[in-house]
Amino acid sequence: MLRNVKNLLRRTFGAAALSLLFVGTASAQLPTSVDIDLVPGTTVNTLDVRLRANGSSFNLVVSNLVFTVRWATTAPQTLGLGTSAWCPATTLAFPLGAATGTVSSGGFDYQTYSMVATQQIGQPQLNGGCGPNGQSLPAATWLTVFTTPVSASTTCTTFQIVTNETYTNANNANFFVSLGGTARTGVIEPTSACVNNTSCGTTIPTATSNSPLCQGATLNLSATAANGGNTMTYYWVGPNGFTSTLQNPTITNVTPAMSGVYTVTAAINGGCQNFSRNVTVTVVDATVGGPQSICTLGTTLPLGGNAVPSGYTGTWSIVTGGVTGTFTDPNDPNATFTHLTGNGPITLRWTISGGPCPTETADVVLTLTAGPTVTCPGNSSVCVTAPSFPLTGGSPEFGTLYG
Repeated sequence: MLRNVKNLLRRTFGAAALSLLFVGTASAQLPTSVDIDLVPGTTVNTLDVRLRANGSSFNLVVSNLVFTVRWATTAPQTLGLGTSAWCPATTLAFPLGAATGTVSSGGFDYQTYSMVATQQIGQPQLNGGCGPNGQSLPAATWLTVFTTPVSASTTCTTFQIVTNETYTNANNANFFVSLGGTARTGVIEPTSACVNNTSCGTTIPTATSNSPLCQGATLNLSATAANGGNTMTYYWVGPNGFTSTLQNPTITNVTPAMSGVYTVTAAINGGCQNFSRNVTVTVVDATVGGPQSICTLGTTLPLGGNAVPSGYTGTWSIVTGGVTGTFTDPNDPNATFTHLTGNGPITLRWTISGGPCPTETADVVLTLTAGPTVTCPGNSSVCVTAPSFPLTGGSPEFGTLYG
């Protein structure tokens, strides 16, 4: 992929621009990846492109960015060159522009956008390149970096950023991002966007729940979206095989297996999906890792208790075994235990309590293994000039003799 982008840059910008791909950023910790998303614009008849840095923030040179937008050839819309209010100067970090005109292929229209940076995005510029205080890509945050206008938007049409298709593979148009010359291409959010206008409305769902819940309670999931007067459809997916097409589904008699992330996606008129929203649900319960065997006076592996919901307290304790020992931190779900006295076996208990739900417990059983009893061969008297001879009688077998 990098070779393809280098060839594209060499053809488009020449050798000088190609060298920008290899600007060193050894002094900065790079994000592990950068994701991209396409959403309805905040103004009418626009689409916004968003980036999300993963792992760490970044404010140096975004030396290359390529992405391709796809929509149905039968749709009347066309896309413009676009602008970046986030970093607007055409000579600095985001001089994004259409690398191609609109190209039709296989029933779809494609338009590819690309940029090459000349200065770091975080450095304030006198000519207003990235604003008076500089900009950055903050970690784990979606940030709008580019807006493209949409013309002739008289119908609700689905737009997507795509990659690894026949057209994008053949035209060096797959999604690609380079931070100071280091490829950090992440994922494309697997949804699509409608243009923000009277035909499509704005579809930005919010998802909520009544978590945390006690076992046996009823989970209430809720999604809301500004639909612009259009018919909305919703699709929920979640743990334990859960799916629903209701806007506000409920699940009765919840169990710990129903804890986890629930995702809702909203769509207008049965199409034109917007990006999804997640809500985390916790059913209060205590869980631990499996049984362990440790040597006498040894230390366990992490005990594997589950996270404690907000408003509750988690505590490790010794409940059986006639032993003494210490925890690295009795309130840490992943504490370790060091055996001090007693023969065991040992039962350790993880207790979650203090909230409105009944106290929940789970146990880890430890088996103590004593070390071997070692005996040496009997004493022997030998002459200095005696030949070598075998030493026998040591136990257990397969030990090592040294002197």
